[in-house]
Amino acid sequence: VSTQSTGPTKRAAAMIALAFLFLWVTFATADADVCFLKYQIGDAHVYNFDGHADVTHVTANGEDVNRLQTNYKLHMNTEVTLVGVDDGLLHFEMRVLDASYVDATLEKLAAAHQQQFSAAPDQLERDAAYTKKMAEHNLYFVQTCQGEVVRIFHAAAEDPAILNIKKSFLQTISLKMSDDKATEHVVEHHDNHGKRAVNYPY
Repeated sequence: VSTQSTGPTKRAAAMIALAFLFLWVTFATADADVCFLKYQIGDAHVYNFDGHADVTHVTANGEDVNRLQTNYKLHMNTEVTLVGVDDGLLHFEMRVLDASYVDATLEKLAAAHQQQFSAAPDQLERDAAYTKKMAEHNLYFVQTCQGEVVRIFHAAAEDPAILNIKKSFLQTISLKMSDDKATEHVVEHHDNHGKRAVNYPY
């Protein structure tokens, strides 16, 4: 009868393998353990979001080609509140406080001719109606500790045009921060208009 020992040699090898596994997991999760978003449940932050769009309308009638330039200005105040934390992910609620959306074509033409521009008499009513439409549904999103927005939850009844504006805002606060001690970081953003590189100092 022969016997084979499973004594100190195999136990030592198993301990070494476990040590290497522990070190690998530690290095693999080092960045994930750094949380740049220091929020408490219920913390709320208000953001002012401004944007503009220049749209060129081209119409053709035979050999005649007409181009009409339209300019739009958007302003939105939104409040973002941390409502929960789950497995290192931060869950936020976003609600619109007020908003305005105007056709700035006449304003731009007036500036080009050095003339004073006056807003439409019913602009306040328009803003109130637009705010009501923007604030009809709250938006919920999930953000990692490094700042990247990874999931968005919206009402099925949300107008796609309104939803795209809210998503555009979220693009401005979504980034992957790194703990590499550098003073400037270039992050590639993806949105409805394609890719762009943005430099963040932090």
